Amino acid sequence: MKISLHHWAILSATCVLSACQLNDGLIVHPNTGSKPAQTIYHPTLSSPTTYRMTPEETARWLGNFNWQRQWSGSKAPVTLTFETAMQTVRLQGECNQLFGSYQQRMQKDQLTITINQMGATRRACSPELMRQDDEVINALSQQRFEVNLIPDAKASRLQLKASNGQIFEFIGQPTDEMRYSGQAQIVFLEVAPNKVRCQPQHTAQCLQVRQIQYDTQGLKTNVGPWFVLQQEIEHYQHHGRAVVRTKKFTTKQPQTTPEVYVLDAIVEQSTL
Repeated sequence: MKISLHHWAILSATCVLSACQLNDGLIVHPNTGSKPAQTIYHPTLSSPTTYRMTPEETARWLGNFNWQRQWSGSKAPVTLTFETAMQTVRLQGECNQLFGSYQQRMQKDQLTITINQMGATRRACSPELMRQDDEVINALSQQRFEVNLIPDAKASRLQLKASNGQIFEFIGQPTDEMRYSGQAQIVFLEVAPNKVRCQPQHTAQCLQVRQIQYDTQGLKTNVGPWFVLQQEIEHYQHHGRAVVRTKKFTTKQPQTTPEVYVLDAIVEQSTL
């Protein structure tokens, strides 16, 4: 067992439980001011409705999406994530993960944020990819932005306007917490090397798993019994034995799919 890897996973799980609470749904008000109204597709509304967003609503909405942008010259989009409870920001570049904090200021009809100097992990990549990460850091760090949001439950848009007039636009993908309308429970699962029959009388194959518990030092404290997981773990590709950190959600469909597991990180893995 690699304690350092487990320790990283436990610390990350602690951060998720303390900071990644479900952000409030958008609280909307009729458009009564001079600022143009925005058409909002609220997840609890059955049809588009025109409202005006307040800066407070914009600030909450930031954390409901993972914001993606295709940077000039990049092969894959970068992903920007706001942890609104702690006012921290993470950005997955093409090579390293960038991270930092931000401050927000709410004026009468405008939210502004200032992103502090961003740090980065130290993964070694090609010079081209590392230059790309440096470009992102230089563009976003120690900058003040006006924040404009066009919310949509499926494809929101985020515009960050810098003081020099440059605009960075991101497309939002709903977070798992928003998709399942609830807060996740962090669950560690050991996945057996081979799949088994989902039901004795059926030929369909399912994962066989057991729950593992760790203490805050990353040391294993308890291992549960093996059981057949009747549904897939979202985003997980099975290639052999693994220990995975998942986010477990309780759904609103108790008769069909009462629980959903979403892959959060792979802690250990060995191929068949």
